[in-house]
Amino acid sequence: MKPRNRTVLLNLETWSLGSLIDLQRMAHRLKRGGDELPGEFDKAQAAVAACLKPIEGLQNEVNALYESDALASLHTRAIPLSEGEIGQLLTLNRRLKDVASHLLSVAGDVTPRLEAKVADPDDPMYDYEIEARIAYQLREDDPDYDEEDDNYLSTRTEYLKHSSRLEEEDFGEPGLPAALLAEPHCWLFHDLYDHSYGPELPQLSFQDCLRVGRIFVDVQVWQQYVFDAQGEPPCDIKRRWLNRFPLNP
Repeated sequence: MKPRNRTVLLNLETWSLGSLIDLQRMAHRLKRGGDELPGEFDKAQAAVAACLKPIEGLQNEVNALYESDALASLHTRAIPLSEGEIGQLLTLNRRLKDVASHLLSVAGDVTPRLEAKVADPDDPMYDYEIEARIAYQLREDDPDYDEEDDNYLSTRTEYLKHSSRLEEEDFGEPGLPAALLAEPHCWLFHDLYDHSYGPELPQLSFQDCLRVGRIFVDVQVWQQYVFDAQGEPPCDIKRRWLNRFPLNP
């Protein structure tokens, strides 16, 4: 599916699902109101019930489009790869190794300070997360590139706190062309072609991997705190938590 068409489908799914949930909730409230509601609400209740069916139908159509796209993707995966395409895929694999190395470096820069804050009973921060969002964008010379769209073929989220899989290699799958297994596959490359996490984060066929032009990476550090509604100081809450779950038992 073209990236711009996927964007349209995702927007349609978001609207229809949200509308369906709101209408179902409203239908339940109207039904629960029963005789307590004025008679004028009868027509509103009937209108809500009438709206539910077409929106449910729209959701079914959206799901059918996703299923059709998944079947088309399976067909694409069966297309043989040329020697030049395999070379380009191995180049992408090496580039993603560089991305993984950079992410590990970023995490390594901030982790000591964050760990020290967690271990300090006088610091109110009790935990943290480091999250990386990786977006694979279509090449600008691709026929499907649209200047009005973000052109993301797929996105991924990596949690960098105490993560080890970015350091590992040799994720290649048996059954792939031998030439493609000439180099160990890093996790990011393997994850891209082998795993799907839903409509917005699909796995890419090798042909679509070849269409990747840029890789956008956002790294977010989440510092986590807890506050007591009755006024207990955050550090006191944290000390009790540390006593119950010591960092180094």
